[in-house]
Amino acid sequence: MISSAPGLVLGGSERGDYMCPSLEAGHVRRNELAGCTTTEADEKRDSHSLSGSYTTKPLIPSPLTYKQIPTASTTIFEAFKYDTLSWYTSGRDGTETSPPKPTRTDRFVFYLMFWYFITRRITLQLASGHSLIVVYPPKNGSKKRNLLEWLIDTIFSALEKLLGAMRSDIVKRRIEEIRVKEGVIVEAHLKDKIDDMYYVHLLATDPEYQGQGHGGTLLGIIGDKADAEGRDAWLTSSGPHNIPFYHLHGYETVAEIILGDDDPTWQKGELVCPVMLRKYKGSKLNRTIAEKV
Repeated sequence: MISSAPGLVLGGSERGDYMCPSLEAGHVRRNELAGCTTTEADEKRDSHSLSGSYTTKPLIPSPLTYKQIPTASTTIFEAFKYDTLSWYTSGRDGTETSPPKPTRTDRFVFYLMFWYFITRRITLQLASGHSLIVVYPPKNGSKKRNLLEWLIDTIFSALEKLLGAMRSDIVKRRIEEIRVKEGVIVEAHLKDKIDDMYYVHLLATDPEYQGQGHGGTLLGIIGDKADAEGRDAWLTSSGPHNIPFYHLHGYETVAEIILGDDDPTWQKGELVCPVMLRKYKGSKLNRTIAEKV
């Protein structure tokens, strides 16, 4: 499910867990508070890459390591600093003029979250953790959990519930709103194949590393992996401003989640979060790399 960095919760053991919107976060248009806006440079870079005319040294993603967790946590905070959805899910009213500062508790929880993602999910990075992607593998394609994996999932699920209980009433209500509305869309548009799909849970790039094709490369590798297995992939974006970027990588909008339109505690107007699907394309581009993910 979509969420945001400040409204954090652990990654949990199931696909529907609440954390971050799937997006390419970086340099922002401050007037939109869009921490995930894709720049023109990114779109041009990805267009060249797809057409085969991009000639710089290829970027090769690698798994995020435990030593890179501090950097990855900072990447999230910086990337989502001005993201409107992040403000919504952290309980803000939208009229604030400056982003929230991460607390020690925030950082501690993110360290735990990334430890879980590295251990139990597909978590890739570029630029030493300054750009990263977290993907949930399809349930139907996953191996049966061993005892240790079951124990890790159980512990983190309990931690998630504990942290959820500590949220404010506003945050709880907004998280439930997103869960219900996304669930309706999934039921209507993705239900038949949802357990066979890859789910892009989080895609973010530190603003200082934006414009170098990191996000597009990470997203492309996941697309290649899905194609290599004959699978679709899906995500929920934090706003329409991300649509052109995702279109470059084969994602199409199937429905939109509308948030904040009837929330009296939110003053910045409705939020539109596209639910997007990338259908299997049968491409062999970068398949050698993808098969190692």
